[in-house]
Amino acid sequence: MERFFSVPGMGPLLTDAIQRYDLNVVQTLVILYAVLGIVGVFLGDVLMMVVDPRITLTGKEEAR
Repeated sequence: MERFFSVPGMGPLLTDAIQRYDLNVVQTLVILYAVLGIVGVFLGDVLMMVVDPRITLTGKEEAR
């Protein structure tokens, strides 16, 4: 998308850093993408909880 629309972004940065063996940039981007993924999954869970009140973020309360 970034190359198609000519918008600067972080997409090609990871592949360029891997090709240049820039380990600090690779490690930083992998950690950043992992954190963004975890936050995205958590926000998805929270939104599902808002949409469907039967869903809770707690453990099993009682057997149904």
